[in-house]
Amino acid sequence: MNIYQRMHSVMKAVSYVQKEEKKVNNQYTFVSHDAVTAKLRPHLIEAGIVVIPDVKEVKQDGNRTEAFVVVHFVNVEKPEDRVSFTTFGYGIDPQDKGPGKAVSYAVKYALLKAFSLETGDDPEKDNIEHKPKAVIAPATGVWDSMPADEQTFLNDLAGEVRAFIVVRDVQKAVEHLENANLGAEEKIAIWTRFDSSERSAMKKYSNSLKEAK
Repeated sequence: MNIYQRMHSVMKAVSYVQKEEKKVNNQYTFVSHDAVTAKLRPHLIEAGIVVIPDVKEVKQDGNRTEAFVVVHFVNVEKPEDRVSFTTFGYGIDPQDKGPGKAVSYAVKYALLKAFSLETGDDPEKDNIEHKPKAVIAPATGVWDSMPADEQTFLNDLAGEVRAFIVVRDVQKAVEHLENANLGAEEKIAIWTRFDSSERSAMKKYSNSLKEAK
């Protein structure tokens, strides 16, 4: 069977995932990553499907981690035969569990949507006011005036720097940025690629070095 036939066999075997009994903040129940995995795992094994999460980007905003993930559903007998879903997740944690929570959230929803699983939960009915985050525009339009290849380079560099910040190694983040030997306009442009918490962390570290001198 090809990957679509294998996924179809799983869909025929599983149609619903039960919410857990415990409540969050004594208000509502939810379907956890573990519940979805436990329900699907034996059927994925039987169908010969391996699920591979590929984390593409992680961003930190205070105590919230955002993870952009591509989840691959792979035919074990023919690995090049696969289906991939792009998804994202958020994880809020005051310590170091945010990235794990964010990736688990992303994988959970990829599984739910890929196999059209019902959970009894309808997030569309929630009436929540959208509060957009303030966006800092690129200073003097420097970013918009840059060629696409230079924007790609700076975005990649920003991702590398962000990876150090996520694991709380701000020193390496700052050093990696400085070692790139950017020009004046490039420094202005790349600074707009970071959110306020990332900029604050790097500024705080740089200021501490100045005070030490």
